[in-house]
Amino acid sequence: MGSLEAKTFGNSTYYYYVEKRWVDGRSRRARTVYLGPAEKIFATMKGTPGVEGEPVRVRAYPFGVIASLLTTAKELGFVETVDYYAHKRTTPGFSVGQYLLLSILARSLEPWSKAATGRWFYRKSFLKFVWDAPHELNSENILSNLRHLSNLRVQREIEEALTRKLVERGLRPSLLLWDASNWSNYIEQGEALPHPGKAKNRRYDLNLVSMALATTEDHVPLLHEMAAGNLDESEVFPKTVEALAMRLMRLHLDTSEMILVTDKGPLSEDNLAKVREWMHVVAALPANMASDLMDLDLDHFSPLHATGRGHELLGYLTRRALYDQEWNVAVTYNAATAKRKAETYARYEKKFLEGMAKLKEGYERTKGRQLSYPRAAERAANLVSSDYVGVFRYELTPNPKGVTYGVDEGRKATLLRRAGRRMFFTDLDLDAEGMAWTYEERTKIEEDFKWMKGDEVMPLSPLFVRKDESILAHSFMVVMGLLLWRLTWKRIREAGVHAPEGEVLEALDELDLVLMGRQKRGELKGGEWKLSDHGALAGELFEKLKLGGEIPA
Repeated sequence: MGSLEAKTFGNSTYYYYVEKRWVDGRSRRARTVYLGPAEKIFATMKGTPGVEGEPVRVRAYPFGVIASLLTTAKELGFVETVDYYAHKRTTPGFSVGQYLLLSILARSLEPWSKAATGRWFYRKSFLKFVWDAPHELNSENILSNLRHLSNLRVQREIEEALTRKLVERGLRPSLLLWDASNWSNYIEQGEALPHPGKAKNRRYDLNLVSMALATTEDHVPLLHEMAAGNLDESEVFPKTVEALAMRLMRLHLDTSEMILVTDKGPLSEDNLAKVREWMHVVAALPANMASDLMDLDLDHFSPLHATGRGHELLGYLTRRALYDQEWNVAVTYNAATAKRKAETYARYEKKFLEGMAKLKEGYERTKGRQLSYPRAAERAANLVSSDYVGVFRYELTPNPKGVTYGVDEGRKATLLRRAGRRMFFTDLDLDAEGMAWTYEERTKIEEDFKWMKGDEVMPLSPLFVRKDESILAHSFMVVMGLLLWRLTWKRIREAGVHAPEGEVLEALDELDLVLMGRQKRGELKGGEWKLSDHGALAGELFEKLKLGGEIPA
C-alpha cells in the first residue's frame, strides 16, 4: 500500500508516491515516484484522454539506475573485457559479457531469478529498444552463458584486467581492506558450497555460502573468493592475500607501501608472517591477547579524535610481543559505545532472569501440564544471547526436575568494564590516533557487504541456483555489479553531487524513460522518448552523469 510524501526545496513543496514493504522485520522503501507540486497533481487529475495528434503516454521504463550503470560499464569497457576472457560467442545472440551486464542491471532493480531477468528485459526494460536479442532470453540461455564465468581462472583474469584499466586511470590503493561474511539460503540438496555454519544473521537452521573479499579504501573490489558455509577464515586468508599481492605486483604496484586492514578472525602467527612478506598490517587484537590492557584504568588514556557521530575517543599506546613479533598496540575507549552496550546488556539480563523464572515455574510444577526436559532445555538456550554465554548461567536436571540459574557477577563486571574498548596492533610506527583512523577505514568493506546483503543495490540473496558452478557464476556477477556500482558512485561524487546515499538512490529511481505516442485515426502511431517528471536532484544527476546518451535513438 502506498502513501504520499512531501519534500520541501527552497520555497516549493513537491510530492512523491512511496511504497514500502517489510524486509527482515523492518519497513523498507520499495518504490518512490515523483508526482510534482500540488498544482501539477491537480492539473493531471483534471486531464482528459488524448485527442487526435496529441502525445499520449504509452509506457514508462526505469531509467536512472540502469543508465548510470550502463554509462560506467561503457567507460570501463566492461562487456569487451569479459568477452575477451570468457570467449565471446561467434553465433548470433548476446555475448557472455552482455548476459553478465544484463543480469547486473536487472538485479540492481530487483533480485530477479534468471527466468525473471529475461521477462524483465522484454516487458519492463528500455534495453529491448537498444540491444538486439535474436534468441529468447530465458533462464536456460542466461545460465548456460553465465556458467562460462564459474571458472575461477576466468574470474581472476577478468578481475585483473578490470583492475589494470583502473590502475591506468590512476588507481593507487594505499589501504587494502579484507573481510569475510556469509549468506543463508534455502538450498537443501546442494553440492560443496552450501553448508551449515555460524550464520551472521543467526539463521542456524539454514545452509550458508561464504565469501572473502578484498577492496581498496575507495570501495573498489579487487578480489573475492567463494567458500563453503563453514568457512575457516584463517585458511582462506593467506591464499587470498597472496593472490592479491601477486596481482598487484603484476600491475607494477608497490605493495611494500600498502597496509592490509583486517579484523581478528583470520589472525595467526603464520598468517601475519605471510602478510608481512608483502605489506604492512593494521588489525584488531583479541581481548585475551592483552587482557590487562582491556582492564587498564582510564586515567592512562589520552583524548583522540571524535568519531563520525561526534563521540570523543580516548586512546592508549604501548608495545607488546604478540604472534612471535613485536608490535605497536593501541587501546581505544568510546564512552557512548560503552553506555549503549551497558543498556543492551541490561535488557538481555532482564529478559534472561524473567524468562528463567517462568521456565522454572513451568518445569518444576507437579500439577497440570508439565514442561518436558528437551523443551525446557531449548527454551533456556534461547534465553541466552551468544554475547553473554559466560555471564548467564543455568542448569537443568531431569530427575528430579530442577532449575538453577543466575548471573556471574565477576564476569558481568569484566564485560561492562571492557565495554566500549577496542584493541589494534600494527608493525608501522603509528600512534593510537593513526591506528584508530586506519582501522576505522574497515567500515567501508562492511558497507560493501551490507550492499550485498540488503534488498537494494546489488543483493547476493536470494540464490535461485543450486549447483556450485552456478553459485560461483552468480556470486561473480554480484561482485562485478558491486564494482560497477562503486565506480558509478565515484563518478557521482566527482561530479560534485554530495547528497546522502539514500537521497541519491531515490533520485535515480525517479528517472523513468517514458515512451510517448500520438493518436491518429483512432490508433496509436509513432513514438518518441521523454523523461518522466522528476525532482531537482534527479535532474542534476541526469545532467552531470550525462545519462542522455543512453536514451534510445
